[in-house]
Amino acid sequence: MDEQHAAAKRLLDLARPFLDRGDRDGLAEQLREHWSPDCLKLLLDEKDECVVEVAANCLGLVGDMSSAPSLAYLLHHDSPAVIEAAEDALWHLFFRDGGPLGQAVLFRIATSIKRKQSDNAGSMLTELIRAHPTYAEAYHQRSCAEFLVGEYTSALRDARRACELNPLHFGAWTMAGNALGALGRYADALEAYREALRIHPNMACVRATMNEVREKLAPTLAVQAGV
Repeated sequence: MDEQHAAAKRLLDLARPFLDRGDRDGLAEQLREHWSPDCLKLLLDEKDECVVEVAANCLGLVGDMSSAPSLAYLLHHDSPAVIEAAEDALWHLFFRDGGPLGQAVLFRIATSIKRKQSDNAGSMLTELIRAHPTYAEAYHQRSCAEFLVGEYTSALRDARRACELNPLHFGAWTMAGNALGALGRYADALEAYREALRIHPNMACVRATMNEVREKLAPTLAVQAGV
C-alpha cells in the first residue's frame, strides 16, 4: 500500500463515524488537528469514489477559498455522490469566506430568505456588506432577497458583483440569469445560465429554466429572421 492509499484509509477511518452520526463539528475539530487542506486536496484525485466523496466533505469543513477550484472540478465527476459532496463543500466555503461572525449572520439571513421571509433581509445584508465588502456570498444572498420582492435590476447588480468576487459561484450566475430573464433580457439570461452550467453542469433546474427562456426568446428570433 503506497503512502497516498494509506492516507486515504486513515481519512476514511477517521471521518466515517463522524459523518454517519452527522457530527460535522466534531469531524472538523479532528481534521484541524490532524489534516491540512492541502493533504485533503491530494485525495480528490483518488480512483475510489468513496475516498473522493469523503475528502470533498472534509475539505468543505476545513478548507478556504483556495480549495474552491479543486472542488469545482469535481462538479464534473461521474459519481452523483461525489458531485453532491463537492457542491455541499463549495457552499460551506462560500459562506465561511466572510469569517466566523459574517458566516453566522449570513446563515441566519439565508435561512429566512429560503423561507421567503425577506422583509428585513436587504437592510441586514447591506450592513453585512459594509462590514465585509468583498464577501461574495453576502452579495449573492442580497440578490436572492431582491429578486423575491421584484427588484430585478438590483438583484442583477448584486449577482454580477458576486460573480466578479467569486467567478466559480454557480449560484450567483444562476441568479444573474433569473434576474435577466425577469427583465426580459432572454438572450443575456441564457448566457448567464450557460456560465452556471459550465461550472456546475449537473443543475437540472437550470437546464429546465433555459428551455423556458428559449421558448420566450423564440418569437423574437423568428421576427429577426423574417419568419
